[in-house]
Amino acid sequence: GSKKETARTFVIPKDPPLPVDSNNDRVDSKKTNTAESNNGASVKSRKKKKKAKLNGQAIFGMESYCSEGEVQNKLLIATRAGGLFSLDFTSNAWTDYSSWSEQVVASSDNEKPIIINPSSGSCAGVHPTGKYAAVGTTEGWIVIVSIHRPFSLATQSHSIKNVAFHAPPFRPVQSVSFIDDSSLLALYARGSVIWFKFDHSPAPLHVMTLGTTGIPLSFAFDGNGEMYIGDSRGNIACFDLSQTWQAKEGNLQGMKVKEQRPNSLLAKVHGKEHVTGITILESSGVMISVGNDGCMNKWKRNTNGQLQKLLSIPVPNITGLRHVWNVSQPNGEESLILGGFYGNDFVMLDNLNGYEFLRIATGGRQRRQDFFFCFLSKSSSLQFPIIFGMAILTGQKDGHNMIDFHCSHSFDKSLDMLGTSHSARCSDHYHSSYSLGSPVHAETINDACWVKNSDFIYLLSGSNDCTVKLSKFENEIFTSVIELPPHESCVRGVCSSRRPNSNSSLLVTCGGKLSMEFYILDQSSSTSLCCVALLCSYRTLEKASIDHRMNTVKATPLLPYEKQCHFVLSGDSDGNLHVCVVSEHATTRRTTIGKMIIGSGRPIICLELLRCLGKILAFVATTGGDISLWEFPGSIVFIDGNGGVNNLDGIMPTSPTYEYQAHQNGINDLSLAIANSHNSTDEISVIICSVGDDQALSTCLLDFMNASHQPHGLLNPHKTRALITKSASASALKAVKVVADAEFYRIYTTGYDEQITLWNLDINPDEVFVKCISSSPLGTEGSCIDCLHLEHADGSVRETIAICGEGMELMSLNLNFLRAAHKLRWANYLLITAGAGCSADSGLQTYECAPAEYRDMCNPSKITETDNTYCFQQFWLQFTKSYLETTPHKGYELLDQWCHGGRLQHLKRPELGDLDQILATPCWVYSSNVDGHFRLFKSFSDSSCEIHGRALEFRCACGIGFANDEPRLGMEWDQWNKNMVSTDSCKHTTVQMSQNGLVDRLNSDDIFLCNHCHQPMRPNVLMFNDTDENVLRTISIQRKRYQTWEGIVEDEVAENGANLVILEIGCGVNVPAVRQESEEVFLDCAQKIKSHENGSEGSVCLIRINPKDADIPTNVHGEHSLDSISIASTAATGLNKIDCWLRALDGC
Repeated sequence: GSKKETARTFVIPKDPPLPVDSNNDRVDSKKTNTAESNNGASVKSRKKKKKAKLNGQAIFGMESYCSEGEVQNKLLIATRAGGLFSLDFTSNAWTDYSSWSEQVVASSDNEKPIIINPSSGSCAGVHPTGKYAAVGTTEGWIVIVSIHRPFSLATQSHSIKNVAFHAPPFRPVQSVSFIDDSSLLALYARGSVIWFKFDHSPAPLHVMTLGTTGIPLSFAFDGNGEMYIGDSRGNIACFDLSQTWQAKEGNLQGMKVKEQRPNSLLAKVHGKEHVTGITILESSGVMISVGNDGCMNKWKRNTNGQLQKLLSIPVPNITGLRHVWNVSQPNGEESLILGGFYGNDFVMLDNLNGYEFLRIATGGRQRRQDFFFCFLSKSSSLQFPIIFGMAILTGQKDGHNMIDFHCSHSFDKSLDMLGTSHSARCSDHYHSSYSLGSPVHAETINDACWVKNSDFIYLLSGSNDCTVKLSKFENEIFTSVIELPPHESCVRGVCSSRRPNSNSSLLVTCGGKLSMEFYILDQSSSTSLCCVALLCSYRTLEKASIDHRMNTVKATPLLPYEKQCHFVLSGDSDGNLHVCVVSEHATTRRTTIGKMIIGSGRPIICLELLRCLGKILAFVATTGGDISLWEFPGSIVFIDGNGGVNNLDGIMPTSPTYEYQAHQNGINDLSLAIANSHNSTDEISVIICSVGDDQALSTCLLDFMNASHQPHGLLNPHKTRALITKSASASALKAVKVVADAEFYRIYTTGYDEQITLWNLDINPDEVFVKCISSSPLGTEGSCIDCLHLEHADGSVRETIAICGEGMELMSLNLNFLRAAHKLRWANYLLITAGAGCSADSGLQTYECAPAEYRDMCNPSKITETDNTYCFQQFWLQFTKSYLETTPHKGYELLDQWCHGGRLQHLKRPELGDLDQILATPCWVYSSNVDGHFRLFKSFSDSSCEIHGRALEFRCACGIGFANDEPRLGMEWDQWNKNMVSTDSCKHTTVQMSQNGLVDRLNSDDIFLCNHCHQPMRPNVLMFNDTDENVLRTISIQRKRYQTWEGIVEDEVAENGANLVILEIGCGVNVPAVRQESEEVFLDCAQKIKSHENGSEGSVCLIRINPKDADIPTNVHGEHSLDSISIASTAATGLNKIDCWLRALDGC
């Protein structure tokens, strides 16, 4: 069973004792409904009596139901001894109702009592309200029994009586189902179906006869008068009830209803197997049926009103289908959920995506069972059914019966959560709501690749179930799926090829019998609709067996691009290569002509193509563990009707130009990337990563020179660097992907260990190094992997990784954090620019969130107003108190560890000669914050430029009335300067505020005065319109030291190839001074690097961390976009994530 499944066991109560009949006035139902004669009874009496068997409890009816206003939480049991019981799943309690076969009155015939033989019970159903049940018998009677409170269908005078009705001569009753509150459908074993309408008493509304030899088993009603019925011989009949449908509101008592034949009959839809379920797709009007043949059939009514079969689809994971449910997803689309058996296991799965929701071991598919489920409404993510339940009847040797109830683990809790606002009743015609994540195939996905057009993204996948799917990817979820024609055998490889700036992509699939199919995906940017069309197919001249297959395929555009042709190469299980040239324009010929190159004889498992120095290089891997290099022409001369390989501009190879042994055993996957970032036309380095059954990761770096410099004009590597990482996994590795990104190379691997591992690849002139960074568990054995880069509006670049195997899993990685960590790891100098957002995670307010009073009190003139001096000081003393009481968030500690703790190992001190040694630090802080948090850490205590001062210091306000040594104009300033008598001590003295001193000041009613001139004190903070020369002097000294350091560092970068990182944290756009400083330093340094006469190897990188305004303007990043990184995050979170990557890169 499922991990989210639990099971309970209940013993069914004993049957009531059989009654002794002494009432001669009652009508014997057996006499009135059967044609059995006394002769027949005597014949039976003359038969030899068999040995008596142990009399056990015989159960003929079992159905789950819900009471009014509740979810489905009860189970009804009916026995052939007259027993009628109800099990409440929430309280685990049984309710014993009165015998369904006793105290029965006929609904007609003056409600005379009748005798119902309890052993004739054949089926049972529950009314939608859960108030009463209907019991059918082999004699044709249907008995209505109250299971909620005393009930009489005709009058309240018989509240304790059960009511029975029948429709002679139809019998026996096979099953009963309520269509609505006032209608019941009875299916009879002899091929008839009767619709009973409850008015004053039940009466037939429609009598339908199939006219087949089968027994009616399933039905669907569309609500508009169309009834579809399936039988035990695979037939489906359609009845048009619309003409008599309108009579349902009339008085049916005494009406004689005409027997109706099918308007249309679809014979042997499911062979001769049972039709077990039917549903109708409301959006298209297509009917869906399932049966014991394991197939799902689609059919519809044509223009003549006749049933027409459309498609028969075998369901590979279910051999005997029992249920089909039409459910709706949150986007409004209809989907089909199938239920049935695989062996003795009950399986519930999504038909379109092949997702298996649950599997329950029943112990035998012939046991009586009942199943229900419910999905959580208004969900947008993959989920397990919030409620499911399956009751399985099990007989015991002692004659007793037990109910094994399998349900969701949180069944009781889910019932309480759903309450009365949801209904979990899920019959064949119930519309539930659910959501599914990534679309998957029914069997293992062998290959998948991202297909990225100018505006839209798809994932192309192929599977062992012979299907190919093209899934549209929007907003990080799959929104729709296009089914491509299935292969005759399994699909082993898929790929795509797209010309630059084109809206069309070539799609290629390959698999069994050496088949390849070519499609064109045409996506116009003006519409969200895409068009997939078949171009042609590839078949070999000799007929291939089903075991002879293409294992892998790759494609790349040919030059010149305007010819719209693609080079396609595939490898087969005999070790041969198949070459095709495919045009994007369909021709009259639907089969393309290719060329087969005889290989080594070992099966080719994987290959990759790379355009290199005007050629197409093919790296081919086999089961022998070797990788061979093949060189193909990279351009096409002309196009003819056949589009063959003879049109290539060059000679086709007959043997590889280079080979090397990468693994001891077979290679399962390989991946390529260009290593060097410079745009050399004469030399190029290629990274080849491969994985195999030997659990090793092989990394090889090949350096190529232009073919014109090589003998015979062939590309041969002139330098090779290789590394084999043994025991890279606990089991065989199946897939690998190498990504070269701004000189940071990474490798993803996955395999049978159900882990995805990230490796860091470092390249030196003489060797390569591979180091494991991190790993994460998967829910599938990854057989293929592909990466996709997506740039978001906030400037972040996410790498979405699709890992496919027995299912599909998507993982997303914010590359900006990884890139920032990589830049910081190699930094020689670090400039930290910080705004108010840097301290927001400590609990301090930013300028945007500050109260209106803050803007008022940021004006130094307030202290000159006698009425406001005390309020001004109290306001700032409160702020100072909050700064002292606030503990800096973890990000400050991380920055200190990077700089002083040695985390950034490449930081260095510049050679400053006789200059102040305080400047000889690799890290400086440029901040607009006044909380003084940076100075609490050793790394920044003497290397901080606080351009707005510090609120933890107070000083004499004697200088606020002057600007540039001149008195400020205005009456308030004249009076202030007249009363001011300052000394040198006033100008150069600051008072460091402590916690105790602050409490005293806040509790005092006196104005805080200078000890030297006895004038009011002010915070050592630069405010709006502030010209206090004493505050400015302190800031100016810090700024001058900072600018000296900045100039030296810029020269180090330009002249000596140093690396500078500008880490901007929490700098907003409302007060952009620090933000502008970051950009100015970045541009100045970049310009010096660019204009260096001998070419500088130095670098500068701007990392901007801001939750709302992380974007970097175009005029700033420009051509240096690779050196500017936007991180949309708060300070603490952003720094912590970068630190995690730093630890991973360092192996901590």
